[in-house]
Amino acid sequence: MSNAAGSGGETRPPTTSSPRTDRPADEGGSGAVRPRLLRGLAYGIGMALLFVLVWTVMAAILDLSAGLVVLGAAAGWLTGTAVALGAEPGTMRRQRSTILLAVAVALGIWIAGTALAYGVSLAILPGSTLDLFGRMANAPFLETVAAGFVPGGPLTLAALALFAWLGAR
Repeated sequence: MSNAAGSGGETRPPTTSSPRTDRPADEGGSGAVRPRLLRGLAYGIGMALLFVLVWTVMAAILDLSAGLVVLGAAAGWLTGTAVALGAEPGTMRRQRSTILLAVAVALGIWIAGTALAYGVSLAILPGSTLDLFGRMANAPFLETVAAGFVPGGPLTLAALALFAWLGAR
């Protein structure tokens, strides 16, 4: 093939040795970069540990059940943002796997915070003659959580999940 004029006076553009691509090499031609979920999980757990400690203080020591809804909203938002920034830094539109990971980590805050608050509340129980395991036998975990869940538990879980979803988007 040459660049010489054809029968109608047209010329062909010069050919190059390699095709031109506009995509970075790490995308692999798929159009979307895969999120780094382990790094997002690490960022999310780092943020969640802070909120588990605050959750324990508010639930076990201060006994603030209504404040846990507000704490759940803040924890969900910041944890969702941390997971998203860890998994997909610099992107505006997050993938579904990143958002689901953020919601799962945020709900883990509720599980870990509730379990730790249960243990702390039994450990600091005043005037008890039983040791910690004896107190746990008298007040089983699921019964204790179920008794305190009804007033604010569903709202707290909804706030955690909703704000984690919004923070990760």
